[in-house]
Amino acid sequence: MTNKHRTFLCWVCLIALAGFASKTLRAADVVTRRDQPNVSGTITAASREGVTLQRRSKEIKIEANTIASISYDDEPPVLRLGRSAERSGNLSVALRRYEETSAALEDPRPLVKTDLEFFLARCRAKLAMTDAAELSRAAELLETFRSSHLTSYHYYPLHDWLGKVYARQGEPAKARTAFEELAGAPWKDLQWRAEVAQGQLLLGEADYAGALEHFQRVLAGNAETLGEKVQQQEALLAKATCLSAQGDYDEAETLLRGLIDDTPAEDAAVQA
Repeated sequence: MTNKHRTFLCWVCLIALAGFASKTLRAADVVTRRDQPNVSGTITAASREGVTLQRRSKEIKIEANTIASISYDDEPPVLRLGRSAERSGNLSVALRRYEETSAALEDPRPLVKTDLEFFLARCRAKLAMTDAAELSRAAELLETFRSSHLTSYHYYPLHDWLGKVYARQGEPAKARTAFEELAGAPWKDLQWRAEVAQGQLLLGEADYAGALEHFQRVLAGNAETLGEKVQQQEALLAKATCLSAQGDYDEAETLLRGLIDDTPAEDAAVQA
């Protein structure tokens, strides 16, 4: 075999390998995680506690509270546009994209269909926080998702939104039931989220002593993850609101100034 033939065969092999690698890279589910590197592979199972991802010969368990989003290899592009719009706060655009996805899907992968149903419910819930006309529809979609997808990795976050919707509807008993389910999550950040939410319900009922008990339980804990630190910030803000409602303005101001000093300037949400 001449050098020319060898060179030609090498190029053919390289092109074939590149095409195979490109196909392999495209045909992957990508899990975007909070405060951790993304991971790709094929999702083979899902539960309330998270998802199982097959990466080559290795199985990776990813806990639900660390999942920011999942991009599936076979999902339609319009679904990605919807997620992007929702992340940027363009909720009406996101809702339209999700509805377009729902109308266009034919024989979808069950995981994609389940995520889409949750996105539609969550988007309605977010809209309902500023538009009371959306409350009933949001509650209906969330309840339907809850009864249909008891093993979804969205199970616990769904109850957070359900509680918020019922609280905004003036249904504190239903809101408490939802937050109690959230408190059953196996992770401290979601347990603390439930504590803050229950305290906020009591704050709205002017039960300041009861509300402070919930906030103090969170503030007394040892925050290790980003999610836990965020919930302690929320508890501190809620405690300051509670103290202010009781007329203890000096202590409330001290708490808020301390939070501002301890929070990076780029953390616009907390600084605001």
